[in-house]
Amino acid sequence: MSCRYLIRSALVVAGLGVVAPAGAQESAEVFLRSLYQEPIYNPLEDGGADKLTGDALEALRTSETQSQEGEGVGCIDFVVTVSGQDYDGDAIRKTLAIEPAPADAEWPLEKGEARFLVSFTQAGEKTTLFYDLLEVDGAWRINDVANTAEEGWTMSQLCQ
Repeated sequence: MSCRYLIRSALVVAGLGVVAPAGAQESAEVFLRSLYQEPIYNPLEDGGADKLTGDALEALRTSETQSQEGEGVGCIDFVVTVSGQDYDGDAIRKTLAIEPAPADAEWPLEKGEARFLVSFTQAGEKTTLFYDLLEVDGAWRINDVANTAEEGWTMSQLCQ
């Protein structure tokens, strides 16, 4: 996991940082909430690329190429929105919390960008994901997603 994500996570815990403007923040949060409706969004399923852009889209395409050339498994072999393969959608929706993540001085928010922390609990374990979103043609897309745990992952780096 990159140092940027660890720093951002620490800033959130400390309550520091800058967030996206209110209007952008609200529409981006609506987009994120839609990912966790029934069924929970899985970019590995057909049509999953439509909610991705940039680094996340590149990682998905690399994974798809690997799975076509190999034995059906690419570098992304789990549902990134739940950070696992098996999940309880009802438990996730009941405990789902979405809050703006801070920007740090080295990575300020630009117009059309939003960053959030999404957390939920299932099977007694809390998961926190960091989302980097970009607005593309008036719609929010996932540019990257990362699990903030000590042994976490970043989607854009899974296939490198």
